[in-house]
Amino acid sequence: MDVFPVTPQQLADINFRTPQLKRDRKINGKTEVMSRLDRGRAGYLVPLTEGVPPSKVPAWSVWCKFPPSYNAKMCVVTLRPCRQTDVDRHNPVAKCISSIRGRVIIIGPDVDGNKARLGDYAETIPPEDGQPTTFVNVRFPKERDFSGAVVQPTGRYHIVCLCRALNSVVPGAENRCHVTDFDAAPAEP
Repeated sequence: MDVFPVTPQQLADINFRTPQLKRDRKINGKTEVMSRLDRGRAGYLVPLTEGVPPSKVPAWSVWCKFPPSYNAKMCVVTLRPCRQTDVDRHNPVAKCISSIRGRVIIIGPDVDGNKARLGDYAETIPPEDGQPTTFVNVRFPKERDFSGAVVQPTGRYHIVCLCRALNSVVPGAENRCHVTDFDAAPAEP
């Protein structure tokens, strides 16, 4: 999951609303340094081995890596989902994840309120005109239905329910984080 640290202004607001986080050292000097980083490049969460219980989200800390060489344990309330992607690594131009094909992770319900796909990877299906949209069509990896036929589930999500998840192996988590092939047929039963 690709993330940005909050801005200094957002961090000040978090400190004002939840001063206990600073007293408990969940927000510290490293958090302040990270909030002042260049906003042009996102970092990523070191893959979790378990989900974050909703009741513990405000004080939960996770390890993040920010290019080129920053590592930080950060409270999740000081992170924001990345919703932009670079079209070309050699000439980076930030584009909204809704306007370009790319892997995302589902972090909220679909437009019908269904939460069954939370945490699943999907691939955005950009509109034909390539313009950013508020509602995003996605496709999931192919699977087999009850009769054994290969199907490719799709969905529609508000952009705030999606977060960029680069489709590459995460160093140190190769066994947990695989590249997703959205065109591959599932294995035979």
